Amino acid sequence: MTSINAVHQKYPNEVAPGPYIKISPQNEPPIVYPTAVDPNALADAIPNWQDQDALNLKPKAQTIVKEVFQYQMGGIHEDDQVQKQNYTPVASPVGFAYADAPSHQPDHKAIAPFKYWSRALDSYVQLMTMVDKSIGNFMESISEEVRNNTIFVFTSDHGEYGSSHGLQGKGGTVYDEGIRVPLIVRDSRPNSYATDTEAVRTQLTSSVDLLPMIVTMGNGGSRAWMTGNEYQQLYDSRCRLLDILGNTGAPGKSYALHSTDEFVPDIYNFNGAPLHVIGLIQPTPDGGKTKLGVYTDWIVYSASPDHATVINPLTLVNPPPRSLEFYDQTQFVAGTQEPLEKVSTPDSEQARNANARLFDTLLSTELQKPLPTATLVAAQKLAYTQLIEYMEVVNAIANGQSTDTTADPEEPERRVARAWAF
Repeated sequence: MTSINAVHQKYPNEVAPGPYIKISPQNEPPIVYPTAVDPNALADAIPNWQDQDALNLKPKAQTIVKEVFQYQMGGIHEDDQVQKQNYTPVASPVGFAYADAPSHQPDHKAIAPFKYWSRALDSYVQLMTMVDKSIGNFMESISEEVRNNTIFVFTSDHGEYGSSHGLQGKGGTVYDEGIRVPLIVRDSRPNSYATDTEAVRTQLTSSVDLLPMIVTMGNGGSRAWMTGNEYQQLYDSRCRLLDILGNTGAPGKSYALHSTDEFVPDIYNFNGAPLHVIGLIQPTPDGGKTKLGVYTDWIVYSASPDHATVINPLTLVNPPPRSLEFYDQTQFVAGTQEPLEKVSTPDSEQARNANARLFDTLLSTELQKPLPTATLVAAQKLAYTQLIEYMEVVNAIANGQSTDTTADPEEPERRVARAWAF
């Protein structure tokens, strides 16, 4: 509170991002990783931590993601930013500071001591432990008869950077920490779909494969529910996760796609980052994988009013700098496939081949494959149009313009807050 008051006295008109919900003080997480006070010590806990100077060699969207989360939640000390962002120490708590917030100029952000890079990872472990205990409590609360007649599926919609690459939170990149998630299926029924349950499956799959797996489970293992209707086009080509449950050698995908569209009001996109992100993950013959990340934009709405049309940055006369990143198999630990993703080779032949496969084949046959019914096409167009309208409204609000969209004076602030939450 002392530091907040000190900053408020110097900048009385500055309002913290919000809205926030007041929570009770929590116990500090137990130390799991060595508490690092400098980059060399941090490498033991987080081997792919990178400072901002290193991140400046990567696609610009990664810096936007970093700065938005730091403005909202607070940042952590980096030696290369002390002068560039005007770190100003506060009297209390000792070791803390405030600094310029590039993503919300001329406001400021809090800066915690360097040790919080590793302590943030400890906090993540603490939260995962709490989730594990809650799941255990739930499983123990139901009868053995129910447990043995129920299929349990555990997964997540995203991961957490946990200080890797100098990032916190999620979104805006193709790093494994954010997009690689667990999938655990427990099926103890006599006619279980799962066999060889101690064997970890390593096939490449995608979250969109979950729906046909779950529906097929509910249909007694039969895929007849997608025969002769729109579901066949939507789901018949998906990876058959149910087959992988029953056979460790069943095939996975020959690729996986990841796509995300982040949004920051234009006035706060301080480095002009393109925020439509596509990832292409491909397995290698030796059991490894490679990954392409494309950071681009859509063509203007007036030229494509029915759906988003993605720009291939390599087809532009002057491609934006750092539009691609590419990680070959050396950037993933052999055997475990744990990610490093520190050294990007976007100009390599592998990267260009991957980009060609993405734009020449995979966009039209999967990611933007035409929808099978007029109802779905209309829903897609409506959602796209409303997203464009939403971004226009938030951009106007961020620029201080009246939108006349509501009589509630607090609604514009809520919309901006939602935009800041991506």
